[in-house]
This record gives sequence, C-alpha cells and structure tokens, in this order.
Amino acid sequence: MSHGLLLKYFVLSPGSKDGAHGEASRHALLAYADVMEGINLNLAHDLRYWVTRCVDERNIRPMSLPSRKRNNPKGASDGLRP
Repeated sequence: MSHGLLLKYFVLSPGSKDGAHGEASRHALLAYADVMEGINLNLAHDLRYWVTRCVDERNIRPMSLPSRKRNNPKGASDGLRP
C-alpha cells in the first residue's frame, strides 16, 4: 500500500528557465506571499520582489507570471515591483 510522496521540503527555483518547473516555482512563491501577507508583510514583499527580479534578470517572459487578482487601493503597488 502506497502512502504517496511524503516530503518535508522541496526546492523551488523561480529563476529557472526550465519551463514548467520555473513557472510552478514562481506561482508557488507568489501564492505563499499572498498567504503570508497578513502575518509578515515584509516577507510577502521580499518574495514578490525576488520573483520579479528573477524574471527581469533572466529575461523570462513576463506572461509566465500568474495574474494578480487582488483588491488594491487605487494607486497601490501590487507588490511585484519595488
């Protein structure tokens, strides 16, 4: 009987140009930032900035970032740019 894959840790690589792994890593980090925002705003901002920097530095197509559907006040940053 298999209990499935049991992991304590796994590696994310948001700057990877390795197609699905890099894109999934960026999605995962942004989702984690969304959850952590109410607990640790600085961590959430840093994670979003890291994803953006990886995309910019490695010339990864920006459309590979998930769409951000958040209620930001008018003029507020979405957290993806410093």
